[in-house]
Amino acid sequence: MKRRLVFILGLIVLLPLTVLVGFGIAVARQEKARAQSRYEQVLVGRLSDINSGIAKLVEVHQRELLQILELPTFEPDRIRAQVRTSRLARQLFVIAPTGDLLHPQKGGVLTAEERAFLERTESLWESGESFWIPEEIAATSKKRAIKGRKRVIRANDSGWHTWFWGEGLRLIFWVRRPTGHIVGAEVERAAMMSDVIAQLPVADYTRTPLPKGRIVLVDAQSRPLYQWGAFQPAKG
Repeated sequence: MKRRLVFILGLIVLLPLTVLVGFGIAVARQEKARAQSRYEQVLVGRLSDINSGIAKLVEVHQRELLQILELPTFEPDRIRAQVRTSRLARQLFVIAPTGDLLHPQKGGVLTAEERAFLERTESLWESGESFWIPEEIAATSKKRAIKGRKRVIRANDSGWHTWFWGEGLRLIFWVRRPTGHIVGAEVERAAMMSDVIAQLPVADYTRTPLPKGRIVLVDAQSRPLYQWGAFQPAKG
């Protein structure tokens, strides 16, 4: 009888205690998840701020490139002089309204840099890349896109174009002149990346605002170019 009474009393004591411990563990897990979620929100907010800063930098680059592409003439010497004085444009090119590449011309008298540019961009010219889409074609494509639910680029007078060559992503900024000519610039990646990194926080791990996090800027091959934050991830 006594054993039974002890067992019943034990249940009366232990059962609420077990429930209380289980509830405490569940609350602790929930609180840990909430803390992790809040910290992740802070990191996402930081990324959003960084992204906004880079977006503004791209706008600055775009305005600079627009000035570079305001060529008074399409004379090769004039184009080459513009390239020599530009930090952001690695090479300039001109496409006629007919779609023919006016500069640099294959088979013409070219500099070493112009020959290298034609090699890097060979896939663009072989594919017939026109950059600009006429309004009537864009409108027709848009109607077809609505039916097929595909995304279509609208006709613009300027824009960005990307392609891969070698081990990385390449960038072109182009403008369509009222004459129908397309004038474009291959962007100097080193200069642009230098400006982007200059916008990022200083990689000082002793004064980092991310003691439990790390943000990494990587290239197209997922190789780190710049990182900041004191968090040390496990290997792998």
